[in-house]
Amino acid sequence: MNTTAKIAIVSLVIVGAVSYLILSGVKQTGLQYMTVTELAQMEKAPKADGFRLDGVVAAGSVAYDQKQPRLTFRMTDGKEAVHVVYDGLMPDAFAEGRDVVVEGTFRHTDRTLHASKLVTKCPSKYESEGLGEDRS
Repeated sequence: MNTTAKIAIVSLVIVGAVSYLILSGVKQTGLQYMTVTELAQMEKAPKADGFRLDGVVAAGSVAYDQKQPRLTFRMTDGKEAVHVVYDGLMPDAFAEGRDVVVEGTFRHTDRTLHASKLVTKCPSKYESEGLGEDRS
């Protein structure tokens, strides 16, 4: 085999490997995004490979079992609410009224979102009062 053929084969292998990595990365981040209202009003469960939901932890809805560990709460967008179950440690910044993002699957039969990931959005500690106001 000559040098040109070897270079062509190595190039094809590299292009194939890079293409595979890009496609698999896009597939992982290509989760369907929904609002709480959209999810609550669905007549059938969304696609089985999961989705991302953004909302607020409803007041008086948080229950945490440290032994399992299992966190349950209701998530709302101000219009609708859904029940969320998360098997894992409760994030430090998690609290009622806090913005959260969850990823997981929705069981339409019991209308419960089973979260595989839970991220708490923290309010910015660095925002100053009057930011953006005209001071002239």
